[in-house]
Amino acid sequence: MSRIALYGMTREKAEKVSRAAASEGIGCSVFADDSLFSPAESVFERDNTVTEPGQKFSREFILYDGFTVESIRSFSHTMKRYGIAFDGIRIRLTQENRQWTVSRLLETAEAEYETAVKLKVLGRMIEAAVQYVRQNPGSDSSEKLAQYAREAYTYLHGREFTLQETDRHCFRLSHELRQLERTVN
Repeated sequence: MSRIALYGMTREKAEKVSRAAASEGIGCSVFADDSLFSPAESVFERDNTVTEPGQKFSREFILYDGFTVESIRSFSHTMKRYGIAFDGIRIRLTQENRQWTVSRLLETAEAEYETAVKLKVLGRMIEAAVQYVRQNPGSDSSEKLAQYAREAYTYLHGREFTLQETDRHCFRLSHELRQLERTVN
């Protein structure tokens, strides 16, 4: 049976999501901060009497149990048809994470989400750095920027990403680009 659990949504929004889920035969529960130290799979057994959204995390979350990646996409389209905008974090329960505490699951997903967002930013910064280096070849500042861009590119095409390392590459490129911008202006 497919089921979802909601965190951090207003009561009104949670009710709309619940109606959308019911239209697809999907069970829906709502949970808040009192469930953070319970096993993740336990939040699907909650009733929908939560009156206040969770407060510990600033984002909205939908936990999916019994879903494939394709069925998550399909339910996302159903939510859109119901006029529900969701830009929070989606988490699919797996055999590996179902016994984690809810807190650990949400923290891990949030860190992965933040890393993914910063990786996109890093990619754009690399593009800007490459463009600058092509337009200003040979200068010392271009060489330093090119070196940072190469290191960030190598990191970006690796397999292991951490928020800390991504931040480090973003900071170095951002700092160097700002320095060059000040020099040009």
